[in-house]
Amino acid sequence: MRGGEDPTLDQLLDLAAGSVALNIEIKREAVASRPEGGIEEKVVRSLERKGLVRHAVISSFEPVAIERVKRMNPRQPTACWSRACRAGATLFLYWNAWAPTPFTFHCAD
Repeated sequence: MRGGEDPTLDQLLDLAAGSVALNIEIKREAVASRPEGGIEEKVVRSLERKGLVRHAVISSFEPVAIERVKRMNPRQPTACWSRACRAGATLFLYWNAWAPTPFTFHCAD
């Protein structure tokens, strides 16, 4: 992360571990037609590897992204910012109790 380089997701997770809650937004443009090796899998596996599944919400305006995340790890907190989503209905009650001061960054890859 020196010299103006953008940090990787794993680098950000290392910095955030144990200190802040995360909202990782998957942008619509990043969602591929096939889930294998896609952004959803990369984010879910990174959170699992770092032991941060319960410390991060994966959010998206794209319902397909949230459905894929839930298939990969049903325990992963998610939020969908679309009326087409079935996930995320209890987000605000959960969010307020869980993370009063969230840190947010956007992950496009």
